[in-house]
Amino acid sequence: MTDDNGRLTRARLALARWIPLALWTLFALLATATLFAIVYWFFNGKTFASADNLAEVAKAAVTSIGVMAGGAGAAVALRRQKIQEDQAQLSKDALFSDRYRQAIDQLGSESTKVQLGGVYALERLLADNVDRDDAQAVVNALTAHVRSPRREEGKVHQEPLEVVVAVEALDRIKRRRPYVEVDLRRANLAGLHLAGLRLAGFLLVGTNFEGANLRGARLAGAQLSAANLQNADLFGADLREANLSEASLVGAFLAEASLTEANLTFADLTRVTLYDADLSRAVIYDSDLTGAILMGATLLEADLSRVCLSGASISGVRADHDLQEWTMTTQRTPDHFPPAKVPALVPA
Repeated sequence: MTDDNGRLTRARLALARWIPLALWTLFALLATATLFAIVYWFFNGKTFASADNLAEVAKAAVTSIGVMAGGAGAAVALRRQKIQEDQAQLSKDALFSDRYRQAIDQLGSESTKVQLGGVYALERLLADNVDRDDAQAVVNALTAHVRSPRREEGKVHQEPLEVVVAVEALDRIKRRRPYVEVDLRRANLAGLHLAGLRLAGFLLVGTNFEGANLRGARLAGAQLSAANLQNADLFGADLREANLSEASLVGAFLAEASLTEANLTFADLTRVTLYDADLSRAVIYDSDLTGAILMGATLLEADLSRVCLSGASISGVRADHDLQEWTMTTQRTPDHFPPAKVPALVPA
C-alpha cells in the first residue's frame, strides 16, 4: 500500500518537471503572437489619430504580456508548491513504512519487553498518522499477534501479557476508528484478564474465553456464537442482544449480567450462575440450564421453549411461567411455554 503511494508520487514528480517548461513555452508563443499582431497592424497602413492612441495600444500590449507573464509565474509557483508537498508526502510514506516494519520485527521477537514495545509502537503509529488509511493493516498485524501460538514447551515464546496488551490496544483503536474490522474468530484468549474492555465490535465467533476475566466487559450485540466461555467471569457484563447461540457457558459466572434480548439458542448453560441477571426477552430455546443458579434473575418474556431446568435454583426468579415443576425433570418440551422464535444463526 505504501509502496504504491510512493510510486504514484514519484510519477507525479516526474510529470511536474515538464509542466513549468510547457507553461513558459506557451507564454512565449502568446507574447510573440501579440507583438506580431501589433506590428502587422502598424505596417499595413493603420494610422493612429494621435500619439495618445499609439500609447494606449502600446499600454494594452504591455498589459496583456504582463498578465500572461503573471499567470505563467503563478502556475509555476503552484507547481513548485505541489512538488514540495509531494516530496514531503514521499518522506512521510517512507517514515511510516520504516516504523511499521520495525514494529512488526518487534512483535516477532522472543523478548517480552520487545513484543510489548512493538504493540505500543503500532498503536502510536496510528495516533501519529490520523489522516492515513493504513489502520486496517495495523489492526491485522495486532490480531495476527493475538492469534499466534502461546508459549509452550518447545514452541513460540509469547506470554499472555503481550496478548492482553494487544487486545487492549485493539479496543482503543476500534473506539477511535469504528470502521476497522477486528477479527479474533477462534482466537485463544483463555484465562486472560480482559475486564471492562469494549469488545462488542469484534468478530468473536468460536473464540476461546475459557476461564477469562470479563467482568464488566461491554459485549452488547457481540457475535459470540459457538464461543467457549466455560468458567469465565462475566460478572456485570453487558451482553444485551449478543449472539451466544451454540456457545458453551458451562460454569460461567454471569451474576448481575445484562442479557436482555440475547440469543442463547442451543447454548450449554450447565451450572451457570445467573444470580440477579436480566434475561428479559432473551431467546433461550433448546438450551441446557441443568444445575444453573437463577436466583433473582429476570426472565420476563423470555423464550424458554425446550429448556432444561433440571436441578436449577430458581428462588426469586421473575418469569411469565411457573418454573418450579421443570426443575424436577430433564424434559425439554414444556408445552405451556411460548413457541420458539429462533433468530438466524451467524455462520462461523
